[in-house]
Order: sequence, then structure tokens, then C-alpha cells
Amino acid sequence: MSEYQYYEFRSIDQALTPAQMKEVRGLSTRAEVTNRSFSVTYSYSDFRGNPRQMMERYYDAHVYVSNFGNMILMLRLPLDVISGDAISPYTSEDALDWWTTEEHIILEWQLNEDEGGDWVDGEGWIDRLVPLRDELIRGDYRSLYIGWLASFAGGSSEEDEEYEEEEDGDDADEELETYEDDFIPYSRRNEPPVPAGLDSITAAQAALAEFLGVSLDLIRAASAKSPKAPVLAESTQKVSEWVAGLPEQEVRAYIERVVRGEATRVQTELQSRFFRSENAGGAPSKATSVGKPRTAADLVKLADQTEQERKLKEQRERDHKRHTYLVSLVPRFADLWLEVNALAAEQKASSYDRACALLVDLRAAYSETGRRPEFDVQFERFLGKYSRSAALVRRLKDAEMTPKEG
Repeated sequence: MSEYQYYEFRSIDQALTPAQMKEVRGLSTRAEVTNRSFSVTYSYSDFRGNPRQMMERYYDAHVYVSNFGNMILMLRLPLDVISGDAISPYTSEDALDWWTTEEHIILEWQLNEDEGGDWVDGEGWIDRLVPLRDELIRGDYRSLYIGWLASFAGGSSEEDEEYEEEEDGDDADEELETYEDDFIPYSRRNEPPVPAGLDSITAAQAALAEFLGVSLDLIRAASAKSPKAPVLAESTQKVSEWVAGLPEQEVRAYIERVVRGEATRVQTELQSRFFRSENAGGAPSKATSVGKPRTAADLVKLADQTEQERKLKEQRERDHKRHTYLVSLVPRFADLWLEVNALAAEQKASSYDRACALLVDLRAAYSETGRRPEFDVQFERFLGKYSRSAALVRRLKDAEMTPKEG
């Protein structure tokens, strides 16, 4: 497999100036650059730029994808939109991190698979993930919780049991120990506050889970303690009432900034304030810590159960659909035998394939309705006509429709 690295950046609040565009163009001769975006693919060599510095200076969103098993998403927000105190409970060394500049706070989600991952095309990811920024502006922290889940999403309950066996002799109240490679068993990782609405995540949040390798079963398991997300009031009347309550001096300051070209940045700040206000009903994903805290190990076990239940339900649905289809064939048995014979008589590969598939369905339909002996008789007649067709007989054997079984 050849090397693949994809870098993409997006400016949202403010377009790059001509001078800034010249600076970023100097980082790569092959990059596609506009005043709002920067993207480049490498199949050999490497990118000269520093993504963190580029986010600090120019951009509001960044996606990095490689076939080494590395996936990175960065989002930049104004400092007054989200606090470090809100982010910190969800951070981990290997999945979600953040840092600040004089004006911004920058979040970084990452997936690092040591053995490399499947081939993933980097194009299109940023469009799917950028809406997370608006969600954070509105006080929706489900993406932060998904980042915490990513810190152990690749593990299994069996791994944790191995560590538990090793720790059986330890005092349960003892402080966390330092494990080799800084690994902390799932049983020692307490869950942070659970945001509302995990049972109905957005398309962008589902994309983030996919990006980080977090299964939807794990999110469903976690949603058991997640309250319903409140409905935000975004009516014209509510917005008007809130704006009317802003101090006149503050409104004038915002207008001046819009005139200076900071319109999108001002919109970001005002939306953040509005959606956290009582007028809008408060933050849509206000986190809760009700009841006994769960550990990552608890969630892994719950996810295993959720996955098993889901697969069982899906299998039942497939079985029901298959049964309904087979029963629908019963009134058409005579016509279907005519069709099978006509297909076999065409002596074409595609017709043999269709005839064989139809015979498999016919056998199942006869068996489903307790009439298998009737099928056996008809099948013997069919074989008597076409047993010399090696291509057809080979297909029947591949489908376990051998003369002996017939």
C-alpha cells in the first residue's frame, strides 16, 4: 500500500488576507489555496507546515487523514465561546486535547492506530465535521463526550478483565497507579458528566464517531444515563426579546466590529450567548452526573450487550423478511418452475446464475411450507433435462443443490 496523507484547513469566522494567503502558499507548492481553505495530498515526502501553528494563526477547522492509522480533527473557537473547565472532564492524552492562544481555544480529537488503519479518503471529512463547531457554539458538548469514548473505544471487556486479575490483591481505595505506557485499565476510568441527547446524535456527531472509530453501540450504551435534549427556542420573537435586552453600548460595539469586517466572528459570539441564555432555554446538551458514576469498563460491557441485542434484532428482522418473501412465492410455484426451465434452456452464464438463485429460493419456500417432497420431485425432473450442462451443474453444487440433496 502506498503512503497517503491528506491535510485540509478551513477558515470560517474570517477570510485570510492576501498577505496570509501568500504565507500559507509558501508551505506547499501543490496545495489548493483560497482565502477560506487550504488542502493538499501527499503520497510521498511530507508537509512542511505545522498544523497547530496554522490553526493558531489562520484557520478555524482542520482535518488530517493518513493510511498510517492517524486521524485528526481540530476546531478553533473564540475564547469566550467555551471554557477550559467545560472541556477538561472529557480530555485524554490519546483522544481529546485542547490549548489556548490569546484569542482562541483550540480542540483536537485524534485517532492513532499503531498498526495502521484501512484506507480512508480524506476529502469530504471536513464538510461532515465542521457543523460540530456550530454545535459547540450552541453549548452542545456531545462531541466532547464522543472524544472521551474514543480514548478506549478500541478496547474490549476481556482486556480489562486481564488487568483486573492482575490487580486483585490491591486495595480498592488505593490511588491510581502509574501503569506501563501510561495505560489505565478501563475499570479505573470514571465517566465524565453525560451530555443530554446521546440517544439522538446529529449527523456531524455520527461522523465524528465514525472518524474516531467509536461504535454507535457504545454511544447507545452510554445514552442510558443521558437526558433528553431540550428543544431550543429560536423564534424571531425570542431572538428579538433577547436583543432588546442587550446594553446599547454593547450593541454599538458589535456594529463597529461588523463594519471592520468581523461579521462572522460577531455572529459566532452572539449565537453562543443567545443559546446559553434563558430566552433560548439554556444549553441544549447540559451534562448530568446522576447516580453512581460508570467506568469505561462498565460502558464497554454495556456496549457488548447492546451490540448482541442489536444483531439479534437485525437477524430476526432479516428472518421475518425472508419468511414473508418465501411465502409470497407459494402461489407462483407453477410459473416459477416454467421460468427456471426457460432460463436453463438459454444456456447462458447469466441465465444459469438466475436459475440457480431461483432454485435455492424455491427449495426454501417449499421447505418453509412443509412441501419439500414436492420440490424434490420437480428438481429431479429438472436435473433429468439439464444434467449434461456442466456449467449449470457446477453452479448447483456451489449452491449446495447437488443431485444427491435433490
